[in-house]
Amino acid sequence: MIAALRRRGTLIANLAVVLVLLVGIYHVGFGILRLQVGRHPFTVAMQLPASGGLYPRSEVTYRGKVIGSVSSVRLVPSGVVVEMRIDAGTRIPADLDAVVADLSPAGEQFVDLRPRVDAGPILHGGSVIPVDRTSAPLPIAVVIRDVSRLLDQVDSKDLNVVVDEFAKALIGTGPAMTKIIESSDKLLAAAETDLPSVIHVLNNGRTNLDTGNDLAGEFAAFNTSLRTLSTQLRATTPNVDQLLSGGPQFVGQLDKFVTTLSSPIAALLGNLVVPGSLIATRLPALNALLIAFPEATAALKTTVVNGNFRTDLHLSSNPTCNYGGPRRTPIDPKRVPPDLNRTCRDNSPGVGTRGAQNAPRPAGAGSGPTGAITRSGYDPAAGAVLLPDGTRVALAPVRGVGTAAAVVALLLALLRS
Repeated sequence: MIAALRRRGTLIANLAVVLVLLVGIYHVGFGILRLQVGRHPFTVAMQLPASGGLYPRSEVTYRGKVIGSVSSVRLVPSGVVVEMRIDAGTRIPADLDAVVADLSPAGEQFVDLRPRVDAGPILHGGSVIPVDRTSAPLPIAVVIRDVSRLLDQVDSKDLNVVVDEFAKALIGTGPAMTKIIESSDKLLAAAETDLPSVIHVLNNGRTNLDTGNDLAGEFAAFNTSLRTLSTQLRATTPNVDQLLSGGPQFVGQLDKFVTTLSSPIAALLGNLVVPGSLIATRLPALNALLIAFPEATAALKTTVVNGNFRTDLHLSSNPTCNYGGPRRTPIDPKRVPPDLNRTCRDNSPGVGTRGAQNAPRPAGAGSGPTGAITRSGYDPAAGAVLLPDGTRVALAPVRGVGTAAAVVALLLALLRS
């Protein structure tokens, strides 16, 4: 019984050792050596201006997954050609960028395939990635050389002064710096809580910045115009100063002038009521005069023939209007005042009646030289105007104090009149 148990334990131990060996061989062969048993990988070439630290057996990744390795690195006249063995069955879009990346600043390099699209033609055996779609990092030696040259340009004495002054500036600011860091932590926590709102603000900010870029030309033109305006204002500064210094005195004189003229202007506007009423009543007569005046002046040219003034006298028994009163001879030198009460009341055909009472007038305006106009005008004692319809309008003097009050006072005086 004991011998049988021992034999079973030995068998189980041997099987375990064989299983571990098989797992190790599989990991080394398929995971590290990437043996393709029963599968045939395809080769893709990549053009580079320099190797970028690649060497055979460097890894090739796609979306973070290892899909192949570098099989060879060959020198060509235009640079370097790197051949990559890609696992069979891997579908990679041909529209991609190939980047030589670093695992760490001091680590080994690998090729990272970064597609630009998700579909389209795929890489196949014999595909070539052109040099304009590839990039390689700067060699560490070049970076160290450039940093060394930069540090050589910095004067150690000046750097010591800057460091010392910076240290003096930070003396005693420990609590404040601690508070700033703690507040920043709270600010970041609040921003994380309101992350959708922050993203929305950032998106809108991009839209605003794009709008600002589109309006860059208009902003430049506005700045140019503003600069020109500022230059003109700077050139006219003495005149502006003189205007501002003399402005209060001028406004006071203008206020006094308007206040002084308020009563005379009111009287003048009140006295203009009567001529206005006369003109309003005689508008039809004025229209007839404006129509007849061009015809009468045009007829004057018929009185001149060959540079000589010509008149014709036609004697006829045309009907005349008898205005009444004594007859006088044309040679009587005596001056007699005119009788304003005489009018022609003969409506017979052919009688050429004259006088203001016969001028065209509106219907219902009445007769006589003034028609329906009644006595009106400005009464200085009462400070009022009597309108033709009998309405009395008070015109008290309007006085104002201040810059704009004088102008308002003048406008009120005009409106009230």
